[in-house]
Amino acid sequence: MEPILFLLLFAVGLSTAATEAPGKATTEGSLPSCFGELTEVPLPENLEWARDVRWLGEQEVAIGAPRWGVLRLHLDRPGAPLITEIADGGWRSASSSPWSVGSSQKYLVVGAPMFAVGWKAIGVSGLTGDDYFEFISDLDVRGDRLLVLGMRKSEDGGHWAEEGAFVWLGSMAGTSLAGTSPLAFSADGSRARPMDGCGPLSIGAVRFLENGSFVVVPVAEPGVLLFRPNGRLARTWQGKDFGLNEGCELTEEHFYRLGIDLDLRMEWINRRTIVDDILPLVGDRFGLLVRRHTNGITQWRMEIADTSGSVGACEVPLTVANRWVHLRADRRGERVVLLQIARVNQLQPPRLAAAARLFVTPITGASTTGTNSTHCCPTNFHAIPRWS
Repeated sequence: MEPILFLLLFAVGLSTAATEAPGKATTEGSLPSCFGELTEVPLPENLEWARDVRWLGEQEVAIGAPRWGVLRLHLDRPGAPLITEIADGGWRSASSSPWSVGSSQKYLVVGAPMFAVGWKAIGVSGLTGDDYFEFISDLDVRGDRLLVLGMRKSEDGGHWAEEGAFVWLGSMAGTSLAGTSPLAFSADGSRARPMDGCGPLSIGAVRFLENGSFVVVPVAEPGVLLFRPNGRLARTWQGKDFGLNEGCELTEEHFYRLGIDLDLRMEWINRRTIVDDILPLVGDRFGLLVRRHTNGITQWRMEIADTSGSVGACEVPLTVANRWVHLRADRRGERVVLLQIARVNQLQPPRLAAAARLFVTPITGASTTGTNSTHCCPTNFHAIPRWS
């Protein structure tokens, strides 16, 4: 089944689900904590469908929320009116389902899994550009550079463009993505079968780092990829280096069933250890927010690496008794914003599996003392107990 049909079915699933137990902040204690105390910021009721978050200023974040678009939230002014940064432009627009949000000093960008990327210059009302992109798993922006994990069709629509490319680098300086270039390609060539079969499950991630390099975790394709700022591949890791499950050999029948059976889809995801998001740290250092679900509990740890290799790991002090939740995150200076989001567990009302929750927390020494820091994370990575 083509991702387009899958995503149409997926969109139907964005209607609701039954409530499970709320989350609470705890820690396993086997590793040091990545963060200090988590402070919850109340979200307006109409943001319960929040999907992604980015810092916009010292006390402001951008939140992507279906049916609303991208909204600006004041962290220090609970109850203050929300500012619409990018309005919902209808089902053909990226802003109709803002699954991924990116921000830089120049641009705010939004991506929908269903076929579109939209962007606007900071300080300008209305979209600067809104272009077609067949499938988007995740995206990010730095300056006017756009990074996308996803797939595009050839001009004739007969096969995936550029021999199955799944990582793209482009610019938002214009009004289209015509100059977007492919950087990484599927082992299956133009068929792009792994991304075709697994990408729409939205379990991969990309992120620009502080020094301009960028990280890609495709999940469907093997490896964790670190690129230099010029787009050249600097280093790769195997998923097992971070305790990840990777690869997605789904039959067409299984893929179709995951598209229409939300419970089966979540069951499949929860059998795997995956990356929910990538947190940029100092220089070329980054943290993979690794998610696992066991015995009814969802929890996260941050696996930290840089160009030299794997550095260490720390615990994210948040565990949730809910199998539908995921984390999105962003860093500004010594603070991190964490957005707990939920997928759905049925195609019919009444409610979400769990409403979105927003936390702000100080990060430990990993972000402030450079690549030789031992305050945040153990230096002997291989001695760290692995999730099994």
